[in-house]
Amino acid sequence: MKHIARALVAAVALSWVMPAIAEASPIKLKFAHGAAPTNPRHAAAEHFADLVAKYTDGKAEVAIFPSGQLGNERQYLEALSSGAIEFAVAGTPIFAAYAPELELVDMPYLFSSYEKAWEVLDGPIGSKLIEPVESQGIKILAFWENGFRHVTNNVRPINTPEDLAGIKIRTSKSKVRMATFSAFDASPVPIAFRELYLALSQGVVDGQENPLTNIHSAKFWEVQKFLSLTGHVYGALPLAVSSKVWEELSPDMRAQIQRAASEAAAHHRALVQEADKTLIGVLEENGMQINTPADIAPFQKVATAVWKGYRERFGDVKVDEILKAAGAAQ
Repeated sequence: MKHIARALVAAVALSWVMPAIAEASPIKLKFAHGAAPTNPRHAAAEHFADLVAKYTDGKAEVAIFPSGQLGNERQYLEALSSGAIEFAVAGTPIFAAYAPELELVDMPYLFSSYEKAWEVLDGPIGSKLIEPVESQGIKILAFWENGFRHVTNNVRPINTPEDLAGIKIRTSKSKVRMATFSAFDASPVPIAFRELYLALSQGVVDGQENPLTNIHSAKFWEVQKFLSLTGHVYGALPLAVSSKVWEELSPDMRAQIQRAASEAAAHHRALVQEADKTLIGVLEENGMQINTPADIAPFQKVATAVWKGYRERFGDVKVDEILKAAGAAQ
């Protein structure tokens, strides 16, 4: 009987200890992105995870899933909306399915510098553009970095808009990017990024357009000869959280995670800017022939046709608002 009594006491004691242990366990949060571990995007995600652990005193842990392990970017947004994953980064064209006016961020030659883009996106315009996303169960915490996009191909260097004529070039399914290359008389072909290296190696397309960080981390120098620094569009990379998960967190933890998201955005931007300075030499060393168009004005002139189409779609007021903000940014 004494053994039974002691066992009962121990069981009661354990029943009090177990909830305490459970409460002490950190919250596990999944973070999905489509870039390789060698991409600054992954380094930024790791920095975010470290900051979350630091600012929450270990009460939250972020596990990172790179290289599309949890699906593609469109699937990320569906998973965020349902609460299947907690965090993800994706390009603005992906979010445009939920907030169509975000396509304006990807208009050709809208921004002439990183700093101008950041000032607009971090200000009232950026906040206004992402508002519709929140009604879809997704909250954008910060604009991370995708960078200025450039053209690679196996046909010829791109020095003028006419040089793009007839080239089969991979784009994402972004309407604005396809419209941009159609305006240049190229033949845009939407292909998933995970399938792009193979498509290039097999000649399914002649070329593609991406930031230098993606060109490098995907090793496109192995399957592309020419890199032309067209800088035809700036791409942002919103970091989003599942609203379902967000609302379950305490106000203090939300504030700590928001702080981590904003600081990681600044870190990511710095990494991409630094990479832009070094990767040209690295890609050249790996055999790519690199050129910069002497005059970007002809490209900008052709791109006005794309702007005209989007004026018809969204109206002059909205288009002029973002153009004015971009022009006024320092």
